[in-house]
Amino acid sequence: MSWTSRALVVLGTVMLCQCGGTMGSGNMGGPTVEERKAAIASESSGDFFYGRRYYVQKTRFWGYVKRPRQSWDKAKLVIIREDKKRQPDRLPENGPDGQRYGYDQNFEYRLNGYFTGKEAYDPN
Repeated sequence: MSWTSRALVVLGTVMLCQCGGTMGSGNMGGPTVEERKAAIASESSGDFFYGRRYYVQKTRFWGYVKRPRQSWDKAKLVIIREDKKRQPDRLPENGPDGQRYGYDQNFEYRLNGYFTGKEAYDPN
């Protein structure tokens, strides 16, 4: 291998090493952990729940539900009993974009009701 080839290999290696950047905090541009904790601590309390819609295609669970001022890691994954109350996003599954079941992914709701304590099975 000639001197020129070796120099090009070394130069290429040095340049490629510069491609890697430092890793960020991992929050993908969202609020920091401290900001999320402060927001949870400032939530109004009462006899209701906060629900966050979590949509996965062809499944029937609705999303996560938690009590006010409770951390989201304590939330429960729920299925809403529609014989008692319809889901907030009850729309056709094959409608136009923005007007179909699950359009409200990651939207937060204020819910009234109670947990039945029953477990449900979603075969999907």
